[in-house]
Amino acid sequence: MRPTGARCISELSRQGLQVFIATHSLFLLRELELLLAQPGVMHNHPADQTPSFFGLHPGEEGVDVRSGPELAAIGSIAALEEELDQEDRAYGIEIDEAEAGGEA
Repeated sequence: MRPTGARCISELSRQGLQVFIATHSLFLLRELELLLAQPGVMHNHPADQTPSFFGLHPGEEGVDVRSGPELAAIGSIAALEEELDQEDRAYGIEIDEAEAGGEA
């Protein structure tokens, strides 16, 4: 999703619509958080609408829900951890190939 998608979502919210989004897209989550962090953006939202993030996590008795006004409040994001692990593996392969090419 391009940043304009996040801006459209933010604008819908600013106009008073209640918006729910379920996503594993770290790009979208970060874009929304960046938009909310811009000076004056929160002042443009209706007073009774405070944007919130929600995270669902396995709990002892089912699903635990964590929420807050920022992404950091919802706990670890498995998709982020997996993306970082994948990046490390891919980067490791690139380094190994570069080193092998340099030795040949």
